[in-house]
Amino acid sequence: MRKNIFLLVGFLIIFFFSLPILSERWERESQSRVVELVVDWNDLEWVGKTEGVDPLLLAEELKKEGFNSLGISELTWRQLVSQGRAVPVAPSPFSSPILRYFQISDPLLREAVKTHLLLLGKEVEEKGEILGVNILYEEEDKIGVGWDYRILQALQEQGFRLILRPYNRYNIPPSVLESLLEEKAWEMTEGIIFSGDSVLGAPRTDSLRFLSSFLEEKGLFWGYLEFVGQKGETTLASLAPHFTLRAHSIPPEELKGYTPGEARDRFLRAVKERSVPILYLRLFTDPPAFESWEKNLSYLLSVKKELVDNGYTPGEVSVPSTSFSPPLYSLLFFSLALSFFAFYLWGSFFRPSFWIIPLCFIPLAGLIFYNPLWGMRVLGLLAGIVYPTSGVIILIDAISSGKGKLQSLGWAFMTLFSGALTVSMGLYHWLFLLRIYQYWGVKVSLIAPPLLVLFYLFKKSYWGVSIQQVLLEDLKRFELLIVAFLGIAALLYLTRSGNFPLLPAGGLETRIRSLLERLLFMRPRTKEFLIGYPALWLLFYWDKDKVRPAYSLILWLGVSVGFATFFNSFCHIHTPFLYILLRFLNALVLSLPVAVIYIVVIKLALFLWQRIGRWGERGHSAEN
Repeated sequence: MRKNIFLLVGFLIIFFFSLPILSERWERESQSRVVELVVDWNDLEWVGKTEGVDPLLLAEELKKEGFNSLGISELTWRQLVSQGRAVPVAPSPFSSPILRYFQISDPLLREAVKTHLLLLGKEVEEKGEILGVNILYEEEDKIGVGWDYRILQALQEQGFRLILRPYNRYNIPPSVLESLLEEKAWEMTEGIIFSGDSVLGAPRTDSLRFLSSFLEEKGLFWGYLEFVGQKGETTLASLAPHFTLRAHSIPPEELKGYTPGEARDRFLRAVKERSVPILYLRLFTDPPAFESWEKNLSYLLSVKKELVDNGYTPGEVSVPSTSFSPPLYSLLFFSLALSFFAFYLWGSFFRPSFWIIPLCFIPLAGLIFYNPLWGMRVLGLLAGIVYPTSGVIILIDAISSGKGKLQSLGWAFMTLFSGALTVSMGLYHWLFLLRIYQYWGVKVSLIAPPLLVLFYLFKKSYWGVSIQQVLLEDLKRFELLIVAFLGIAALLYLTRSGNFPLLPAGGLETRIRSLLERLLFMRPRTKEFLIGYPALWLLFYWDKDKVRPAYSLILWLGVSVGFATFFNSFCHIHTPFLYILLRFLNALVLSLPVAVIYIVVIKLALFLWQRIGRWGERGHSAEN
């Protein structure tokens, strides 16, 4: 009971100092409902030419439907050749052997290309309409060769907001970058989303620093594309955080595997679950999804409609972003409360010692004073270990003793919510929200609690047997197969966590997820409603002594996985807090019928096993 007092005091401290931050977060999330929809001009141009329609007329139709932003990619040499705007010609006998020669009839385009290539340090030779250039074949679609000013001017006159998409020339110095940024195109743009595998100026820090100063001077945002991993993006984001906005897009190669409905749902998910303010929309240009411009327009309108139906406003994002962070005193009190819960966890494994409280609090408080961002990271890392593990241990103690089971549920979820508030309010910093800094302990919080729970079950002598007895004596052959299967499942569990799973969701799972999102607004986490909470209800339903240790162990590990996943949901600072709560409630409610189904299936399996398991045994017949 004395240890529970520390839990209660810790929870009250966290709850009290979370309220002001929660109020600010709630207000900020309720106001951040503007999403900018940017349509790719290259795709629009391709569709127009495929259907024999002027792309500017299609752009005008988009404008009437409320799409006001277009992404304009820098020209590439391969694009100019494929469009017939740069026609290869045979070199004369006296031409340079290192140059390739092309005819460019448009004088404005020819001058723009020549100027841009000279700035990049390329050798250019001009003879009338003929340009000789030393562009390598492998560079044709990897470096930009300038801008199409006729298109930029026409779209600007139509009233579009232009978002430039420049390519990077590897290792350009600040002097060259300065000259590139003096091109007229940069006076016409209101934002940047980089093309290719790197941001402009990468990997040189001095060039990226110059680019960040340019963004601040011009008041331009740049779109930090999710899941792309462009070289230099993290450095640029840290240099210009106030002008960094997250953007989401589906690359053309990936879009080929989507239907318009699936693509729409993915964009909506990016906005709802990760608060992405910019959606960069590519069109379907390949069969079977591409059939006509009308189909693509219908797809774009469906994305816009879904956003409006979910309470978002298509519009224009603005910079600079407002900076905010949790108060220093709140972080200190969160650290103190964490020390109380760490004292409880320590006392569960070893002799209780009050020295654990200052040993945990003083270094953490010192780190918070010295470097608040590092302190927040360590605070979140420790919280991911202490709170989920403590919540499961509370339940183990109650079920082991057979007393206070319902009370233990309250204490366990109070402990979980203490951790949830610690990480979701203690890390509510604008740099975490932009994902310039991220929560450290995702994998640790998924691995450490199940391992600690495993050790505690044997330390507690939950079944009255040792680890050696279970593994070497008590474990039956078919149970060994189950353990091996669960080991593989555990590896999949780890690889399926995060944005880049080794084994992605299959078609059936994706359809089930989409259905749950449609029905419940926020899809519950699979590890919560299918594993964690049902395992808890099964442990409450069956008497501890009637369940073999191997099965009981599996259930407790399932509970710890569910609790760790619950905590992990609140680590997503970019997800609105209300949505995270809704996701938890959906998982909790769904877990009840799931648990009932598990119980029915298990009882049916046991019944069948008892009826047919002895078939073939001497002296036993099926009629028995």
